[in-house]
Amino acid sequence: MNQKQKKEISISTATVHENRFAIFQATDRPKEKTVVINVNGGTIKIRGKLGQIHKDILEFIKHNHIKYGYTQDGRLAFLIDFYQLRKALGNGTSLYSYETLINFIKDLIRTTIEFDTETMKITGNFLSQITESKVEVTHSKLGIIRKLTRIEFSMLGTKLIENDIKLFYNPIPIMNLQHGISKALVRYVLSHKNQPNGGWKLDTILKTILGEDAKPQAIKDAKRFLKKDAEQLAKCGITLINDRVFLFKNIESSQTFEK
Repeated sequence: MNQKQKKEISISTATVHENRFAIFQATDRPKEKTVVINVNGGTIKIRGKLGQIHKDILEFIKHNHIKYGYTQDGRLAFLIDFYQLRKALGNGTSLYSYETLINFIKDLIRTTIEFDTETMKITGNFLSQITESKVEVTHSKLGIIRKLTRIEFSMLGTKLIENDIKLFYNPIPIMNLQHGISKALVRYVLSHKNQPNGGWKLDTILKTILGEDAKPQAIKDAKRFLKKDAEQLAKCGITLINDRVFLFKNIESSQTFEK
């Protein structure tokens, strides 16, 4: 990778800002829209289309990259195996559509996020570009040679990784959830270092990740989808009891924090 030498850093799966605020719509079928999120001391504005599959892709890149480095202008770039990403998005049983995946990556390149808060003031996109690498790998069983993929983050994407509170966890169990609302809920919970006594109120979380103006039917549908995902939610370390959400230790989705 043609890169600028820079001090090695810890590459986290996600960051607190990415998980705690509804930057990514709580669905696998997001709509093109402009959203303004009010946060303590400012706003986060999203113009474009980002959903939970977009988040799946970002987390896979950061957690499963083969190598990373910096571009000449100081942005992070990752070398990944596109085949493995397609397998992960296909729940390990099939290959996710190449064309659909490319369209999601284009969304990550063109969607604009504007942070105007007390701790962060920056506007940009998560990704900058995707290119085929010259590096090749061979399929372990079939012997087929394939090229790896280089994905460059934007300056905003880079600054989030470098400066935001880091979250470390395995994204694969989350990617295996069937519903976007379930993914958003797990990611929200994992953005907290401490669990409140008696767990989180489910309705409070749903209004945070769906929006304060979420209609009663949307809340009802979300609860139905969460119930269907209960078994996989447990593999992510999450259990729902009545109207409460609890996080417990689980090797498949253990998380740690780093400033």
